[in-house]
Amino acid sequence: MNNGDVAIEYLTGFSEGDLDRIKRVLADGFEFNGPFLSGKSAEEYIKTLEADPPEKSLFKIISMFDRDDEVCIIYRFEKPGVVADMAQLFKFEAGKISKSKLIFDSRVFT
Repeated sequence: MNNGDVAIEYLTGFSEGDLDRIKRVLADGFEFNGPFLSGKSAEEYIKTLEADPPEKSLFKIISMFDRDDEVCIIYRFEKPGVVADMAQLFKFEAGKISKSKLIFDSRVFT
């Protein structure tokens, strides 16, 4: 899989609530930063998701950019009662996601 495929695999795992699928694409030192979560390791991130699992959702890719060791996906996130456009930047090391920055208007979740 190329980096773009790995990023889509992550989003698919998240939208399906499949934590094993997410784990497979994360580097051990995975760093995540977003409006509701941040963390400094894959283990910490997965524990957070285990405590509050993602609800089933849909994502529709609006645009995707792939450059060297970075992929940016702009997508529409949908779950019951919530529709939000999101941008997520993924950085890669050795074919796995090492960093992710998620940007969206968190007001749609309140």
